[in-house]
Amino acid sequence: MNGWRIAIEDDEKQVGFVSAGSFFEGIGVIWFTEVRLEFRRRGFGRKLLKTAMRKLLEDGMKEIILYVDDDDKTPNRERNKTAANMLYDGMGFREIDRLYSYASRR
Repeated sequence: MNGWRIAIEDDEKQVGFVSAGSFFEGIGVIWFTEVRLEFRRRGFGRKLLKTAMRKLLEDGMKEIILYVDDDDKTPNRERNKTAANMLYDGMGFREIDRLYSYASRR
């Protein structure tokens, strides 16, 4: 597994980042994308995704998988993923299944 992280800054303040890499031969994965709340809806998410996708394709990936944390149904602005999901759809990603996460506090 080979991974990397790309961050975007605006006036020396981190706006957001994308974490991606290769998972299996020929399959790239975007594990995590985050844009700080005050910088959302300004194109930074699209720029991060395009940059990650371009690098994955340059690295020889034939398919790109995007993981999305979209299981929180709490109606707060910080966790609302409606705009992000529209961005993913607009960039050609399609939902193929849903994964569930589990954690242990041991």
